[in-house]
Amino acid sequence: MFRTLFSPWKRIIETEGEKFDLEDWAERKVVNIMSRLVGAMVRLVVILIGLVSLMATLLLGIGWYVFWVMAPVVIAILFLSGVYLLF
Repeated sequence: MFRTLFSPWKRIIETEGEKFDLEDWAERKVVNIMSRLVGAMVRLVVILIGLVSLMATLLLGIGWYVFWVMAPVVIAILFLSGVYLLF
């Protein structure tokens, strides 16, 4: 998405008319710039949401891995402390 960051949103652009008119030319430029800015904002939001999702998945995955590795040790410690408390 970085490659097309400043592409027009949904390819909405104004094309040239048959004859040159300064007012139409300025209007086309403003509409095309606004379309590119909207496209850039939407794409940046999508990129940020993707990065946040990626980081959340990474952190949750690391947490789950640590839990998975430590679970047998914790179960053994809890079992031994329970046996100790019985006697």
